[in-house]
Amino acid sequence: MPTLLITGITSYLAPHICEPFLRAGWDIVGVVRSKAKGEAVLKSVGLREGVKEGKVRYEVVPDLATLGEKQWVEILGVVDAICLAHSPSPMDFSAKSYDHFRSPSVDAVKVILTAASKVDRIRAVTLVASSSGVLNILAGPDEHAGKIYTAEDYIPWTEEDAIDPFHSGHWYSISKKYGELAAFRVKKETGSSWSLATFPTERILGPVTHLSSLADLKKAQDPSTAPLVQALLGGKDGELPFEFNPLYVDPRDVAQAVFSATSSHANGRFLLTSGKVSYQHFVDYARKARPDLGEWIVKGKEGEGVLRDVYGFDAGESERVLGVKYHTLEETARDTVASFEKLGAYAP
Repeated sequence: MPTLLITGITSYLAPHICEPFLRAGWDIVGVVRSKAKGEAVLKSVGLREGVKEGKVRYEVVPDLATLGEKQWVEILGVVDAICLAHSPSPMDFSAKSYDHFRSPSVDAVKVILTAASKVDRIRAVTLVASSSGVLNILAGPDEHAGKIYTAEDYIPWTEEDAIDPFHSGHWYSISKKYGELAAFRVKKETGSSWSLATFPTERILGPVTHLSSLADLKKAQDPSTAPLVQALLGGKDGELPFEFNPLYVDPRDVAQAVFSATSSHANGRFLLTSGKVSYQHFVDYARKARPDLGEWIVKGKEGEGVLRDVYGFDAGESERVLGVKYHTLEETARDTVASFEKLGAYAP
């Protein structure tokens, strides 16, 4: 059976990406930074069945960017496809230099894909990128003047700009942009035959499957899970999370895109978004789907979440070329509540 190597397997998104591969009979090799993280991954809700069937294992790589090319070639020698799904640069705005972001992003992509160019068995590579490499995430939603962004769009700042501390707020985004560009450059310069598809995604919002217990859920601090805990476990009179992005993508839709691109050996850059969102609309749908949980889920000001016409992503290529069928926000809200319930939330 074919094997997928996936970085960032501890992430919110990764178990969703693994799911269609496991369903199709693939084996999974996840890259983790420590044995402890690897063992935790094997217990996650989204991977438990694959683990039981002997289809999921992990490799410990403490630093993606500094592992030698020879060691990477050895790891990659048993895989047929790669998905770079690690958060290519940590969202830490207290960082003192651009290198804090560049090393885990650009350098890691370069070393992994340069090694991949020496492995004939590899047929497809995918890279999960970010909308922050497409548009200025520090601008208010209304400042984009209703622009519809396409796969041709990148933020204007360069790595030369990153030298100036004035641009420190954009270091994260610049690293996202250049991580993507590095992947395309390695493929071109090495003449590799594997396909390469990158996926700038909007904020991830959907079912939680990367955790193994209710305790893990309640203490989660990642930017995808923590707001969901606030919205779905904060109580009827609780406050909704801060709104920072008017678009979202269901992690299962990202998984569809990655699996399709891998299977069809698709090349190119595909923007991914399931549509517009506000936390008010999200909890409205959640409360509608599960009125019995009304005391748990934040009510907010029902029906008042305004989905303004601020900007958009042209995700048409993902539908036309990859056949992605996006979930509705109603489906996403319903299934996210169900994922919380599976972890033991809402118990009397």
